[in-house]
Amino acid sequence: MTPFKQQLWVVTKIWIIAVLINTILGTCILGMGEDLSIMGLLLLYGFVMGGLFSLPVAIILLLIIYFIVSRFNTGIWLFWIVLASGIALTIATFSAFSLWIDGALLFSNGLLAAALFAGSTAIFTQYNTLIKIGKEPNYEEEFSF
Repeated sequence: MTPFKQQLWVVTKIWIIAVLINTILGTCILGMGEDLSIMGLLLLYGFVMGGLFSLPVAIILLLIIYFIVSRFNTGIWLFWIVLASGIALTIATFSAFSLWIDGALLFSNGLLAAALFAGSTAIFTQYNTLIKIGKEPNYEEEFSF
């Protein structure tokens, strides 16, 4: 697999995992105390809106990964930069989404926490792949007896 295809595949996995986790957590938070009949609609709405609003984040993460990998020979720094960027972009996207729906969710700490948990968890699931893509040297072989 070419390096760009690997990077695209990692970002796609991060995006899908984040959208799924965020949809499930957001539906649970918004659906508390509601009829179970509304849960299906909340799931569908959350998946569509979460996917649409987070697609620019996925594209920006792909550009960040591409830039870091093409310019530097690092693995662990790639992971930390992607994680920090993902957190910052999640907060920005949540703020934009809240303002788009007239600020109704702007102070919803539960939904912001769900979005941050979803994004961070999705990035952590790709830890080993990001290290590998970043061409982290294997120090174990250097110090073996």
